[in-house]
Amino acid sequence: MSAEQQNVDLLTRLYEWANRTLNATRQPFSRSDIEKYFAPDAEMITNNQTKCRGIDAHVKHFEELQKKTRSLVFHPFEIIAAQGDRVGVYFNIDAEFSDGGKAKIFIAGFFRLQNAKIMSFTEISHFEGEQLHLENH
Repeated sequence: MSAEQQNVDLLTRLYEWANRTLNATRQPFSRSDIEKYFAPDAEMITNNQTKCRGIDAHVKHFEELQKKTRSLVFHPFEIIAAQGDRVGVYFNIDAEFSDGGKAKIFIAGFFRLQNAKIMSFTEISHFEGEQLHLENH
């Protein structure tokens, strides 16, 4: 299996895990779940803002998502482009927020992976419906 396919498979498993963790059934998660997918100094940038840097920040990010939403459903990647250690994806999320608001979120994301871990994730997100405001961790 190519390195590109291994990276795509890792991201697919991450989003399957995110669905179990953030959908309405809310499977519990632990720090070790985050460490399975993210490098120790992994960085996430959303719409030009650093949202997370490091494992502790990613744990806080997922805790905040669970607190501020009732359900997030990540749909399968519609577009995938992989080359070397980089993978670009396009997908959408159905969101229901804790206050009852709803949105469809469209994501174009660009990952850099190393040693089967996410080093960086830069995304552009667009909301149709209510907005979800998340802290920078």
